[in-house]
Amino acid sequence: MFILHIALQGCVTGKGVPYGLTPDTGGHIKYVLELVAAADRKPSITRQEIVVRRFCDAELGTTYGEPHERLSAKSEIVRLAGAHGRYLSKEDMHEELPALAEALARHIAELPIRPDIIHAHYADAGVLAAEMKRRFGIPFIFTAHSLGRVKALCQGTADRTVVARRVAAEERVIAAADRIVASSIDEAEFQYGLYRANAPHKVLVNRPGCNLAGFGGEAAGSVATNLARFLTEPDRPVLLALARPVHKKNLAGLLRAYASCQALRDKVNVVIYTGNRGPGADRDAETTAVMAELNAIIAQNDLAGSVALPDRHGPDEVPEIFRYAADRRGLFVNVALNEPFGLTFLEAAASGLPVVATNNGGPNDILARCKNGLLVDPRDTGAIAAAMLALIVDDAAWRTARANGLANCHEYSWDRHSEVYTADVEQILAPRQLNALARTRTDRLVVHAIDDMPPAAEPPRVLPHARRSALAYVSGRNLHSVLQHEADLGLPPARAYVTAAGAEIYYRDEPSGMLRSDETWAFRAALDWRPREIARALATLPFLKLQGAREQRPLKLSYVLADRRKLGAVEQLLAEADCEVTIALHSGGYLDVLPAAVSVDAALAHVASTLGIASFQLPAAALRSDDLPVPGADLEGTAPPVAPGAMLAGVALAASHRSKSS
Repeated sequence: MFILHIALQGCVTGKGVPYGLTPDTGGHIKYVLELVAAADRKPSITRQEIVVRRFCDAELGTTYGEPHERLSAKSEIVRLAGAHGRYLSKEDMHEELPALAEALARHIAELPIRPDIIHAHYADAGVLAAEMKRRFGIPFIFTAHSLGRVKALCQGTADRTVVARRVAAEERVIAAADRIVASSIDEAEFQYGLYRANAPHKVLVNRPGCNLAGFGGEAAGSVATNLARFLTEPDRPVLLALARPVHKKNLAGLLRAYASCQALRDKVNVVIYTGNRGPGADRDAETTAVMAELNAIIAQNDLAGSVALPDRHGPDEVPEIFRYAADRRGLFVNVALNEPFGLTFLEAAASGLPVVATNNGGPNDILARCKNGLLVDPRDTGAIAAAMLALIVDDAAWRTARANGLANCHEYSWDRHSEVYTADVEQILAPRQLNALARTRTDRLVVHAIDDMPPAAEPPRVLPHARRSALAYVSGRNLHSVLQHEADLGLPPARAYVTAAGAEIYYRDEPSGMLRSDETWAFRAALDWRPREIARALATLPFLKLQGAREQRPLKLSYVLADRRKLGAVEQLLAEADCEVTIALHSGGYLDVLPAAVSVDAALAHVASTLGIASFQLPAAALRSDDLPVPGADLEGTAPPVAPGAMLAGVALAASHRSKSS
């Protein structure tokens, strides 16, 4: 396979990326280079190119004007000229896209073998990939790395025109992409969920790898020598941050939290590496503003001698920087307003350095796996300070987080990522069969409720005598959480997924294995569904708390009802508001409000009909998740209908109550 990557932003080179040299020279470049290096090791990958923009800038270096840069026997960087020869920021990149599209089309047309697939990084690259798909029919993968709607939501923006242009491009690219690769469930379910073009079945959650070679060894000492000139007591524990000096990284929030807590000021230092602030950074207004703000906080709070702001570091120094902080029993702190993934959390884990992390974005997934620190609200100064102090003063908690990080960080390997990645590319390129579901006869549906399956549970299996059986998983979770749970438990892939408590249905096509959503079900379910009106009505109930944005779906509103005795008040309010809905109350007080036509039993009946199981009937009563230990149920078209109210093992709404309000 020949994979062509497009990555237009920043200073891309295989000769040692000067991270932070410009605001756009960041972690996405590390991701692309390490992905290409990992894919190079796969025999099925025969060629890779990284197409970047060519520019000449004496202050940034001559490398970026070279048309070609060989990375390996299989891969190279190809630099294409646009309409302008100077370096351009991502905000100005739209000016170049028409010229770059023509240059890329000429490049592809002249290649002896055309790429099998294109992988676009950021929306500007996605615009080019979509145009190449239109011209040449080449499918493309899109990795956003960062999304405009999320940035605007988390930090606002001074330039609405820039954000509007970016979001419009992202909408077009999301709609046109054959596959969207997300780094975390948060990105897949919440961040992409902000877009009208979002199609969950096109999103693959594939956690990135992280090259951890060199992390966790002994500190060489050069970092300590350099930092000693900033710090009055250089042997204190360290609160370490490494991030580009941009507003969304919230470095000022970290510094304010430190300044607000005398106990921290008495015990620890702060070291903030903001990349290589060379000529390219000096001419950027945002970088200048962020650095000015940090220096002002230091001056206003008399923090000189306790805070270090080194102006540069080399890529090869990063492992030593983490070891420096770990040796002093410090913490790595990233309280960005939003962090799409966060490779530095893994580097900290591999160095034995516990973390305090933003709860917005990918760190939710990382800390759930690595268990190496604490999550905080990045806008809550007190919470940030309290979390940092808690790990600093509690030696047992610090050591536990350190041990967990060292033990679990290797789950994020490029070998695992590239295995999933190349298999997915092969799946995208495989010939597709139209109407595969309609043509494949299915006599039996084997249904399993997946939510509460313990790790040691026996995997579901299609019974030997049912040669035309299909496996379906039922869940209250959203699709990507179900797929992750499926993978974690080692379960076989299902033919159908009934997710979000019945609000969404997805099918796995055969033989390609590609997922697709059931648009017919979604259309029917949405009739007379008025979520804004319902949400406004329920907002008047003080005992009902809306769950986080990640749990909300187009056809599902999710709440927490602490007192189950007040369910009647919820039902009465919705009836008085003339809102016909299904209410599903789950164990733990979790409550879902769904369209009237939606329930797990109705969704499974629809699946059965779609798969051609003609005489299929489900119980009238909803089942509890407590019924789950029964391994599974065979629902056969030739079997007699299930009696109303019967308990059907393996078909479960993860709820103990379901009612209609009208």
